[in-house]
Amino acid sequence: MIKDLQNQKIVIAGGTSGIGLATAKMLVESLANITVTGREQKKIEALHISDPKLNAIAIDSSDKNQLTTFFSTFGSFDHLIITLSGAKGAGSFSELSLDDLREGFEKKFWPYLQTI
Repeated sequence: MIKDLQNQKIVIAGGTSGIGLATAKMLVESLANITVTGREQKKIEALHISDPKLNAIAIDSSDKNQLTTFFSTFGSFDHLIITLSGAKGAGSFSELSLDDLREGFEKKFWPYLQTI
């Protein structure tokens, strides 16, 4: 258990799968108050069922209005962890087209920046 995080309020943007979800499950054991966000409603609903200790909210982090609404109503928190994913842009640079790289950048960079 990570005692330093006990009762801390932690938001994990992109926390409904992969590294974000693994981080959330680890941190919930530290007795921290964890809220994960993700854009897929089905994953949010599955988390409500599988792990009721996690607070899961559907948000598309590429939508600035959704982020603004979330953070203005959520209130203060102690930590923000960003593990957002994107669609394209993964792989060897020599094998990716410029359009795929551009799309990958757009889908990752701006949501990260907007979340901060």
